[in-house]
Amino acid sequence: MIRINLLPYKEELRKAKRQQFSVLAVAFAAAAALAVFVAYQLYDVAIGSQNSRNQILQAGIDSTKRQLQEIEEIKAKSAALLGRKNAIESLQKDRNNTVRLLSEMVQQTPEGIYLTSLQQTGANVEIKGYAQSSSRVSILMRNIEASRWMSTPMLKEVKAVVVRGRRVPEFTLTFQAVDKGEAAAGVTGEGTLPAVEDEGAAPDVAVDADAAAGGAPESALPPPAPTIEGEAATAPAAAGSAPVPAETAKEG
Repeated sequence: MIRINLLPYKEELRKAKRQQFSVLAVAFAAAAALAVFVAYQLYDVAIGSQNSRNQILQAGIDSTKRQLQEIEEIKAKSAALLGRKNAIESLQKDRNNTVRLLSEMVQQTPEGIYLTSLQQTGANVEIKGYAQSSSRVSILMRNIEASRWMSTPMLKEVKAVVVRGRRVPEFTLTFQAVDKGEAAAGVTGEGTLPAVEDEGAAPDVAVDADAAAGGAPESALPPPAPTIEGEAATAPAAAGSAPVPAETAKEG
């Protein structure tokens, strides 16, 4: 027996397709939402992990900055200590040089020279004084040039002055206080060359002020003695003459 379906099957078919589409749309939406949720969770985990690494790196950077700051402070303290050490060494060296200079002046100053002033500025030394004759000044210059601790003597001025009624040469002389042994290779020790003792040699400076001025001869003048800082020396008076006033040498 043949059966004929007289119901509207097309409507049923369309209804079934609509239901199928709705189910598929809901399933797709759910799958998309699930994918978005999973991706969000993965990104959140990745961000959290990166933040943790960033914090670790920032802590390391802060620690390195503190260490660098401590290193800079140590360098500053080291530089300050090194500066103090150099200053102390310089003071020690200058103190020894001053004592050596005064000792050398005593050894190299010949008889007949009366020092009134000694002033030092760095390595430059200026001395002033009186002499029995200009030949004594020449001998002093030779002795300074021959000394290990002094060099480059230069006579700035020599003139005849009257001291207690006597005409004597007054001189101003400069030289350098240096250690010649440091500049010369292979030189050791602290010995000094002997001073020139020949007072009869021809003078290297101006003509004798006593002879030019017609004053008393050299033998009639009192032999003045050199002076050292803190001490005063008085020249012994000749027969029938007043002593030359004693002055002290000073160091500037």
